[in-house]
Amino acid sequence: GRPPAGEVELALAAAAGELLGVPGIGADDDFFALGGDSISAIRLVGRLRRQGWALSVRQVFELRTVAALAAAAEPVAPAPTAAPSTAALVSLDDSQRDRLEALVRRRRR
Repeated sequence: GRPPAGEVELALAAAAGELLGVPGIGADDDFFALGGDSISAIRLVGRLRRQGWALSVRQVFELRTVAALAAAAEPVAPAPTAAPSTAALVSLDDSQRDRLEALVRRRRR
């Protein structure tokens, strides 16, 4: 088959190759013939979503090849990643720390 071409085919081939441990996936290669299963299909959909492309697991099962999946992929806003915590750290003096520890002990009872 031919090598992947275009942004979506390249992203799909790279993601599928990483998930399946198969380098050099072509545009016409069948995801399931290369060792894909339902769990890897779910992972593929999630990975593509994080890269900004939407596909359903059903589409992976029905379309199967990189080229067919790329043609069906819809651009979406990439899935958000976990935001860093914005909680502020504070310093407590000995008196404040003692009161806080007493409060925690009371609530545990």
